[in-house]
Amino acid sequence: MNAARAPKSRGALLVDMGNSRVKWRHTGVRNCDGSCPNESLVDGAPLSWRALVPPKWVLIAAMPGQAPREGLAAWCRGQWDVEARFADALSEVPGLENRYANPTQLGVDRWLALIAARRLGGGPVVVVDCGTAITVDLVDGTGVFHGGMILPGRRLLESAFSERVAHLELPAERPATFPADNTADAIALGIEYAVVASLDRFIENCRPFTRDEPPTVYLTGGDGPWLSERWDHPHSVHGNLVLDGLNFLMEHEH
Repeated sequence: MNAARAPKSRGALLVDMGNSRVKWRHTGVRNCDGSCPNESLVDGAPLSWRALVPPKWVLIAAMPGQAPREGLAAWCRGQWDVEARFADALSEVPGLENRYANPTQLGVDRWLALIAARRLGGGPVVVVDCGTAITVDLVDGTGVFHGGMILPGRRLLESAFSERVAHLELPAERPATFPADNTADAIALGIEYAVVASLDRFIENCRPFTRDEPPTVYLTGGDGPWLSERWDHPHSVHGNLVLDGLNFLMEHEH
């Protein structure tokens, strides 16, 4: 993490600034996790932060150029007199090597999720982060991150239909049956199959990098439970590997 060192403290606020939502965890308060849509920020921060116990320091995962990023930092400075620090994908951690062609282009959320997944066990791993976009990343059994793929998340795919063909009914939340006997379910089924088939192909193509050892697959992100209901490949679901990765960096560096 290319950020100034902060004093070690249990009272840290860890923040995952996503494309559509802000997620956070206060390490000094038990069960203090939360989230809100980016458009719900008030004066640069979630309204509920006004009731938080002021943290000793704040660590944020956000891509440079994200509009709410500086607003969060300014709010922490003004309300708590805390200078927020930003994690990046250049962080070096034991047992993990970044071979992305240009690490500065790698989303910090992807790197943090891999850090957390690597801490969960040895062997090759694949992390599927299901948010606005779905990112899929591979680490081999020696801890080398080779890269991954990015595809539209289900909400983006649904919005493509609603924006281009406005009269179509949006898919329901329930899993679609095969074959679909109505247009809404037909759209839902197409989205499900597109995502699942892409993931199956990715797992299949991992074999030369993992020496034919099946990777352990971790699902995370807001649509992790949605995908888990529809994908029969062995996997486990984790609420927020990005925040888990931030927590590891905090403990590792301090």
